[in-house]
Amino acid sequence: MGTLTVSSGGVSRLVALNCVPSAKIRLLAVLVMKEPLTFNLAFGPNIIPLGLIRKRLADPLVWSKPFILEIEPPVTRLMMLLTFGSLAKKAGEGSGAIQLRGNKIVIDEESKVTGRTEGGNAGQPLTIKASDFVDVNKSQVGTITEKAGSAGDIAIATRRLIVRNGGLLGASTSGSGQGGNLTVDASESVEVLGDGFFTELATRSLGVNPNTGNAGTVQITTKNLILRDGGRISTSTNTTGNGGTLRVDASESVEASGRAVLDINLPSGLFAESRKLGSIAAIGNGGDLIINTQRLLVQDGASISTAAINGSTGQAGRLDINASNSLTVTGTGIGDNGQIVPSTLLAASEGSGSAGDLRINTNKLTVRDRAQVSVASTGSGRAGNLEITSDVLLLDNQGKLTAATTAGEGNINLRSLNLLILRRGSVITTSATGN
Repeated sequence: MGTLTVSSGGVSRLVALNCVPSAKIRLLAVLVMKEPLTFNLAFGPNIIPLGLIRKRLADPLVWSKPFILEIEPPVTRLMMLLTFGSLAKKAGEGSGAIQLRGNKIVIDEESKVTGRTEGGNAGQPLTIKASDFVDVNKSQVGTITEKAGSAGDIAIATRRLIVRNGGLLGASTSGSGQGGNLTVDASESVEVLGDGFFTELATRSLGVNPNTGNAGTVQITTKNLILRDGGRISTSTNTTGNGGTLRVDASESVEASGRAVLDINLPSGLFAESRKLGSIAAIGNGGDLIINTQRLLVQDGASISTAAINGSTGQAGRLDINASNSLTVTGTGIGDNGQIVPSTLLAASEGSGSAGDLRINTNKLTVRDRAQVSVASTGSGRAGNLEITSDVLLLDNQGKLTAATTAGEGNINLRSLNLLILRRGSVITTSATGN
């Protein structure tokens, strides 16, 4: 299939799209700009607008010929509206590969980079490599399958990845094919900054087909992970497929803070969920969520959770947190109806499926200012157990550890404690109701 490569060199910039006649790849618009902006060209569909063209623009309707474009440096911004997939929608066709390479890559102003699988063959990967940073602003980058072929994987390698202001980056399935995996390797930081808008990295199994495939895995490897004001990373299912595993390896810190409040009211954070949306039964299991870091901070109404909710009958996954130095859960946010919403670590089930365990391993666990760490079951499925291994446990100003069940389990186990402090209305509670 086709491959789009954006590469940087010392003398010029080269953008090349190599296609075969059967690929039927549609390129709606590509705009590569110099900084400061010295041109603003606009052409119709199937024409690539590009400033300072030094060589030639191949006919985009002749699929057997590549697009060859060369411009003068420096190019620091890339705005795209791309749809890679089958125009003919022939059975067996998968998405083409997409490769973006450069020093600084900015995808913004409601741009789209999409690999779409509309047949039985597997979709090809979407790869982004930038030596400095990748910035996805108010734009969408992703892969999806609607048929039996799997969606393409997404791999991002850079120093900093920034997704902000309603940006979405992810892989989904709404067909019987498997969703793609999302892998991010950012040597310095991953920053998902909502600025009040729902902003997310995600893999999803979407409830359109009653035999939908499983969502892919999410792997985040970085030094510092920052999720603020609606910034989220998730894996989810709302159909028959299972959610994927979400794993974060942040060598220094993970911070989740605030909520999205402008377009939809949802917490920032990390999520592995099974939830019903619409009329399709959500029977798929939620995935596991694993966090490895030195310091973890959850504040101002943010949340980290594994859950089977909103009518799901699937099981929730396990939540494992390893924060070698410290784990702090603190404060509250404002919910959809103006209510106070605590910052939370949560493993829960509301239906017939069991909840997963919540396991914490840290040197010091602090829960304060009305924040909560909880396991719960409110349906017929059993609750998970809350297992905490920590040298110091501090609960202050109405901080809570809770376990509640209507169908068994829901235990709290504290291990290796040298110091336990409860202050100012803080509690550790378990409750069991029903049969």
